Amino acid sequence: AAVAGAAVVVGSSGGLAVTGAGVAFALGSALTFSLYLIGVEVILERTSSLSASMWVSASASAALAVIAVLGRGGRLPSGPQEWWPIVGMGAFTAAAFTSLFMGLRRLGAVRTAIIAALEPVAAAGLAFAFLDEPLRAGTIAGGVLILFAAVTASLARRRGAEAAVP
Repeated sequence: AAVAGAAVVVGSSGGLAVTGAGVAFALGSALTFSLYLIGVEVILERTSSLSASMWVSASASAALAVIAVLGRGGRLPSGPQEWWPIVGMGAFTAAAFTSLFMGLRRLGAVRTAIIAALEPVAAAGLAFAFLDEPLRAGTIAGGVLILFAAVTASLARRRGAEAAVP
């Protein structure tokens, strides 16, 4: 239901061109994110969410800095008007990773992945609120399917855990 909901949200956005490469990249991205969540879940057994998010954020920052320098398009910001947005993006990125890791620790990889499927719905809602994009019936229907999947997975997991208790 989550995948179908995401497909409905994306498909109803208009101007969609589906290619084999696009499908392959989307499936590759889903596989990579799934492996990432499973790997982080294992790591979070040995470290705190805050420490893990610090390492991920620092590593991403270092990688982006290297790419900027190697691409020869990068330069250091000049003045506070350029530094404040960078500091803000860093802080919000670290907060997002911390929230993801705290949720992953509490919910597990499966439910976290299903809830992460809400990203297209959130993007559509933000585009509606801030960019005056229309909120189409397909977006609403897809969002309902994704929410249904998240709630169903949560209830199924809870029932499975209750059944396992002797």
